[in-house]
Amino acid sequence: MHVVVIGSGIAGLLVAKKLGATLISDRKEFVFLPRLPDAVTSQVQYTKKITHDPHIRQNAVSVDREKKIVYTEKKSVPYDVLVVAIGAKPHIPIAQADGVHTLYTQEDVRTMRSWKKKSVIIVGGGPTGVELAAELSLTNSVRLIQGADTLVPFFAPNVQEYTKKTLERLGVELVFHSFVQKVVQNQVTTKTQTFHADEVVWCGGVRANTLQGLPVGKNGHTVDAYLRVDESVFVIGDCADTLFPKTAQFANRMALQTVANIRRMQKNVALKPFAHENKGYALRLGDTSVLQTPVGVITGNLATLMRKGYYASQLWSY
Repeated sequence: MHVVVIGSGIAGLLVAKKLGATLISDRKEFVFLPRLPDAVTSQVQYTKKITHDPHIRQNAVSVDREKKIVYTEKKSVPYDVLVVAIGAKPHIPIAQADGVHTLYTQEDVRTMRSWKKKSVIIVGGGPTGVELAAELSLTNSVRLIQGADTLVPFFAPNVQEYTKKTLERLGVELVFHSFVQKVVQNQVTTKTQTFHADEVVWCGGVRANTLQGLPVGKNGHTVDAYLRVDESVFVIGDCADTLFPKTAQFANRMALQTVANIRRMQKNVALKPFAHENKGYALRLGDTSVLQTPVGVITGNLATLMRKGYYASQLWSY
């Protein structure tokens, strides 16, 4: 059974490595996205060279499900089973967003490492936004604009409050109930106010990448309970239209479940639907961290060590 994987992020590369599948990706490096905010204020590289073989270093363009062929920019690649894990990209849903930065690549990290004593506006108070605000506040003046009335809205209330107090202690100015309407020449305009900054970073969410030839739903490719488009095509990670959060944790679990299901296919055994309970969340907030676990909340140095150890083990697996 010839397995082909499109995409070399957290989900795709894991499937390719565990199954020895053919990998299609135009990337030379694997970027461990959960730790990119950390990298902004350190010289640690949260990237690894992709050494997987076979690796077709091209961009996938479309899929012909009837013929079971993936078309890249230069060639056609047949498959028996296809796993699509092409991730997502930062989404800026406003008409004008001049000069706005995002945090999604190593190049973005290098750009932000050069910022010193600048005024920075971060749009979006989710995990990436609050972690980046904490890191940049160590050397810059930071204002965070959040549309909701809380930070990290899908976290527990005590974690939200801890995050808010920590950012305020670090000197981050928090602006709630404000949706950005446009960014022009470093002027950030909401419905009621206009703010100026030297740099603007958008951390307000992502949009699923999609591939021609596969059905598209509201937020990614449409899949069934087994994360499949059809009996031979799986779609996993941030590009799948599911009710699960678009986080590294769920991308990892989707990858492992898909590996197990493909092995079941090889043995003609019934597949199992995807089900994964949230194991918790971890945030690094400058000089401290907070973990939300199924049994409670951990903060401070212990949380920092546990988070660091967990992510180190995850990165090592790639």
